[in-house]
Amino acid sequence: MKRLLTIIFIFAASFLFSQQIKNSGLFQQNISFFNPSATAYQTKHYATIIFDEKLSPFPGNPTTFIAQYEKNLEKINSGIGILMANENIGFAKYNIGMFQYRYTLKTGEESRILVGTSAGVFHSKFPDIIIISNSNDTLEGGSQGKFTMNIGASYQWKNLYAGISALNVTKPLFDRLNYNSAIHYVAHANYVFNVSDKFNISPQAKLMTELVKMSATFNLRFEHYNKFWYLAGVRNVKSFLFGAGVQFWDRLYIGYLYEHFTNFLGKYGPSHEAFVTF
Repeated sequence: MKRLLTIIFIFAASFLFSQQIKNSGLFQQNISFFNPSATAYQTKHYATIIFDEKLSPFPGNPTTFIAQYEKNLEKINSGIGILMANENIGFAKYNIGMFQYRYTLKTGEESRILVGTSAGVFHSKFPDIIIISNSNDTLEGGSQGKFTMNIGASYQWKNLYAGISALNVTKPLFDRLNYNSAIHYVAHANYVFNVSDKFNISPQAKLMTELVKMSATFNLRFEHYNKFWYLAGVRNVKSFLFGAGVQFWDRLYIGYLYEHFTNFLGKYGPSHEAFVTF
């Protein structure tokens, strides 16, 4: 019994978040993280930093740090970018470094198809874990690395943007301690309704699955004067999302997202996500 309880404690943080690809509530801020066809598709230069902490009172609570830079190459209808991410879940540590590329094909005056890919290195690390039982046992850890690739496509027409992607399409890593690199499939969409010159509303949706479970996020974003925005959303009907942000000097964006869990996870505290975009 002691052995079983110890194992449950060690892996609880990981198993509570079996949707292993980082699933941001602010997914419009780092959309190319899960769909490379969005690399620098809106601006000439784009840089963002995101930090996410879930269930802060829980031992080994998940934390994620993402940094991205993207550049639009308008002359060749392309965009390039670089992405780095670090995630800690329980005893597990994950690092990702990727190069991103996007190509745009114009299909009309106000429509275009975008295709993209990203490739790089996925690395995971676990310490040796001592299981306390009648006879001490050690679950060996170690580090593993592999080449990983994402592919994606999206369509833009006027104020509509929608896309699909597949993440970790190369052979995944699986062993007793590591199941983080399963292939994931993503579909997403958003539309901007221009209510007036000073106000718009944007419904957003994202579905993600590794063919075991589905994660669904639905947001409604309100923007005033192209400067202030507010967001309310729901994820899997198990948590509610509330966010706000502000723009400075037409270049710098700062935002925050609060996630409140309505299931048993709520007793371990909320999740916090913050970003800075330039």
